[in-house]
Amino acid sequence: MDADSKAKVLTEEGSRDYRVPPVMRAFHLLRFIGSGQDCSNVQQAAQALGINRTTLIRLLQTLLAERAIARTTDGRGYRLGPGLVSLAAQALEQQDLVEVARPVLLRLSGSSASRPTSAFAMATARSIWQDRRRNAAWSAISGSAVGCRCRPPVSGGCCWPG
Repeated sequence: MDADSKAKVLTEEGSRDYRVPPVMRAFHLLRFIGSGQDCSNVQQAAQALGINRTTLIRLLQTLLAERAIARTTDGRGYRLGPGLVSLAAQALEQQDLVEVARPVLLRLSGSSASRPTSAFAMATARSIWQDRRRNAAWSAISGSAVGCRCRPPVSGGCCWPG
């Protein structure tokens, strides 16, 4: 199956949905690197991803320029980069935990949305989520907790370059 036929998929509703192949390849590469593959051998990585070697090199250069990936410490491979941390923090800011958690909270409380137990659960979840969002945003800005690979964190801040 070629890239164009892979790009046209049926959605859950049965309608045709078009996906842009270069964007799909970039996300596939990010997931590949995120799974622990460092792309130090470009030819093997290109084969594993099912893309052309030149395409892989261009994707790596673009993602590196956008800080979505960064060089590994030895300089031969790649790892996920700090640009993804700020995107993740922005995604957290836009999520509404209560809406996401509502079905689970209702099932756990064994009640309908109008009962006091459910209202309390929803209010508690919203409060926890707001605190968590503030902490995640601050961590992304300060570069301390989110994305830090220091175990335990080094005194004086994060050792993660970027």
